[in-house]
Amino acid sequence: MESLELHLDAASQQRVRELWEALLGSGIASLARHDYNTPHVTLAALAHTEGRLTQSLPLLERAATGLVGHGVTLSGLATFPHTRSVLYASVVPTIALLHGHVELHELLAARGLAPYGTSLPARWTPHCTLAKRVRTDELGAAFAALADCTWPIEARVARVIHWDGATREVTTLAA
Repeated sequence: MESLELHLDAASQQRVRELWEALLGSGIASLARHDYNTPHVTLAALAHTEGRLTQSLPLLERAATGLVGHGVTLSGLATFPHTRSVLYASVVPTIALLHGHVELHELLAARGLAPYGTSLPARWTPHCTLAKRVRTDELGAAFAALADCTWPIEARVARVIHWDGATREVTTLAA
């Protein structure tokens, strides 16, 4: 998998990491276990592109640069319900964020690259993942572990990156 992601400013990253740790401390397998992970909002998720996305990164830099510095509001907890849910901090998208997201997807489509799932503009649910594969019987404990969190968390986009899951390499598009 490859992705284009918004990374949050340092103070907001720290706040999200505290949420990860609170979940882990209550027995919920949060993203704190992934030492390579950074609190982020996924703009586009793609199956591995065999280097085609990497070749397209220079074309995406202008659109990515337009997103840096924009405010991002993490508004509260939510889940993508499945047998094993994804627990996340919901993001309230601004018009600028929505336009930047669409612009990136148009550039990807023009290069023949096809993002999938909930990262597509018509299906996008911007969010910052806190924990994956949370069992239904763990959700109450997960929400209780984060009950003292103060919402909203006002963040800024610090950078836009390309993440290559196969190599675990990060390429900064804009900062």
